[in-house]
Amino acid sequence: MFFELVEDQRHLQSAVRSFLERACPEHSLMQRAEQRPGGSADIDVFRRLCGELDVLGAIVPVDRGGSGAGLVELFLIFKELGRVLYGGPFFSSVLAAEVLVNTAQKGDCDSVLEALIQGESTGAVAGLTGNSSTGLLAVERGGGWTVTGRSAFVFAGAEATTLLLFADTVDGLGSFLVTDPGSVSRTTIEQLDLSRSVARLDFDHVAVRRIGTPESALTARARVLEVAALCIAAEQVGVAERALEIAVEHAKLRKQFGSPIGAFQAVKHRCADAAVAVEAATCTGLHAAWALNGHIETDQPLASIAKSVCTEASVKVTASAIQILGGIGFTWEHPIHLYYRRAIASRVLFGSTRDHRETIMARLLGNG
Repeated sequence: MFFELVEDQRHLQSAVRSFLERACPEHSLMQRAEQRPGGSADIDVFRRLCGELDVLGAIVPVDRGGSGAGLVELFLIFKELGRVLYGGPFFSSVLAAEVLVNTAQKGDCDSVLEALIQGESTGAVAGLTGNSSTGLLAVERGGGWTVTGRSAFVFAGAEATTLLLFADTVDGLGSFLVTDPGSVSRTTIEQLDLSRSVARLDFDHVAVRRIGTPESALTARARVLEVAALCIAAEQVGVAERALEIAVEHAKLRKQFGSPIGAFQAVKHRCADAAVAVEAATCTGLHAAWALNGHIETDQPLASIAKSVCTEASVKVTASAIQILGGIGFTWEHPIHLYYRRAIASRVLFGSTRDHRETIMARLLGNG
């Protein structure tokens, strides 16, 4: 199938890239990595993304206050975010918005969703795992709900002003809004990816408000996990694309034996293989986003396919880029290692490549 972006989608991609190149220039990558990710600079970029470009509203339905663009547009946005290794609260806020859209009825939590769309608050989602247990237990007493437990890996959890969560209850899975985010204990986690903010959240009888039903919570969690995998896949395409550009630029300028190293066959082959991997990942991710947006009816695990293909392409391309750059690629001062760190760290987010391939195999064999 031949896939081509429409004019509005190309304009959106161009606008987001232009904005991010100014707001998150590549020469500031090392400085951003050495500072705490998710700080005031990252939040300022998030607010400007929402306020100036309305990118979060683009993926919220029209009847809920957004523009209802769709998953292809979301893929394009996250592809551009991946190119600059943005690790602020945008991803987590998108997931929070998805929870609200898929659990809360219209008129309920509208002000919370509107604040996210406009960038006035930043969101995070706890208890978001693919396991049967969320690690959180919600109990109803005296007409109110409280949550106890730990969520070990929450994106932008340390700085989020709006906290949503999935928790186990006596009647099944529940979705909740934390009424007092200040009562949650938050601990920033150091990880391989120096450009992304992650935290551990501890809940000790924290007051929450239930939104939706057990049925809507199950549907919402499945949807959020699917969207999360697609967003990570899009980021991985952006990471791989920019890493390839850096490698090619270096191969053109770096000379050995009087010739650019890009003239050597071994380097040509690495660049060509990387270009093929990037193109294949881009096509796979865009097709998955297009299909999951409802353009075709299918029971194929498209998000798993996209996550698997795009992640492995990103790991391969960033590793090749380091090899092409040679000695400078192994230094702290050059940012290429940050792209490799993002690719490797994102490999296991929302299911490893092996997990997703097992899902694909089970579906193909009729067992999933």
